[in-house]
Amino acid sequence: MMRQLVSRCLLVMVIVALPGMGCTETTNSPISTTSGKDQTERLDGPSQQIKPPTWTIKHRVRHDSGVTTVAMSPSGGEVAAGGILSPLVSIWDVETGRLIRHIKGLKGSTQALAYSPDGKSFAVGRGMITSADTCVFLFQAGTDTILQRLVPPPIATGFASKGVGMVESLQYSPDSQFLAVTFRGGGIGIYEVATGQLMKRMTVYTPSLGPVAYSPSGKYLAFGQWKKNEGELFNHAEIHLLDTTADGGIVKTYSGHADLITALAFDPGGKFLASGTMTGTIEETLDRRTNQMVKKLNDDPIRIWDVETGMLVKELVGHRGDVKSLVFIEDGQILVSGSFDKTIKIWDVAGGTLLSTMTGHGDFVESIAMSQSARYLASGGGVAEIKIWQRDDR
Repeated sequence: MMRQLVSRCLLVMVIVALPGMGCTETTNSPISTTSGKDQTERLDGPSQQIKPPTWTIKHRVRHDSGVTTVAMSPSGGEVAAGGILSPLVSIWDVETGRLIRHIKGLKGSTQALAYSPDGKSFAVGRGMITSADTCVFLFQAGTDTILQRLVPPPIATGFASKGVGMVESLQYSPDSQFLAVTFRGGGIGIYEVATGQLMKRMTVYTPSLGPVAYSPSGKYLAFGQWKKNEGELFNHAEIHLLDTTADGGIVKTYSGHADLITALAFDPGGKFLASGTMTGTIEETLDRRTNQMVKKLNDDPIRIWDVETGMLVKELVGHRGDVKSLVFIEDGQILVSGSFDKTIKIWDVAGGTLLSTMTGHGDFVESIAMSQSARYLASGGGVAEIKIWQRDDR
């Protein structure tokens, strides 16, 4: 029903800078739009012979519910996890596997977690509760002290007539000054961390937004949107790059994915953007011309885009389930992906080849997090267990 509802709606984006920001409400059209099909190229230069990194499970730790999200501190010293309909956020010592503390008494589910890059604050996004209780808590790092409580922006859409709903994802800007948050029903808010002030909001007419990703410079914010062109039976997905300055709009749009964007990541140099979708899902809709139900299998690979040109430069084929997490390591030479197919895969980005597959999850991989040194990796999803992996060559 939701997909049928989406198919009948015109998807429009409204970007608003709040008063004092030097910009009024406008409807923005993309400056540059590119399609991913039939444009695949090799990345610059030949692929070097890369030794596949390997990780071994160091600890298995338990949360009190099925894990929805994991995050790792910038130092790699602690890992946090939250779960569905759980009042707790659990935090463990990575080296020892010892539980450090619980953040208690939170309503609903933990939908997203993030440590600020400067290590000073910790964000917890809540959902599956009433709109009045939906929020993001900013905690002082290492404590239960709440610094800010961020509420959803005042946005109502056809998918959220009483206001946008639960938190779907969040990410700090590279300088830790801002936090971008997506909300179910079609809302994005960018907040100033120090004050909690809503600095910019976007209305995206789509039922689910999924992830956001800041470019390393903080200049761009990437996010996805479902869209349907006239005459199409099925929705497709687009990725938008937003200029994060006060009066900035959408500067690029990348098309080619068949379904909702579920993972986004920039490489450390900011030259490439990786994206993943609900690979392996089957969509069904009514063809009104024939009055027959039509099915479509989403066989999307992970895609790598050139940020500046919008060109699709690589497709990474191998996952058979939703791609939920993407992380670049080794200066962007390697991409790590987690999926609902119960695997974590390691990719040679330049060569476009699969280096190795990590198994060990009995259920889907909802979230992965990596320490800055790539020595430690945390993963969780489905069941109430988080795996902490240690790299074998470090």
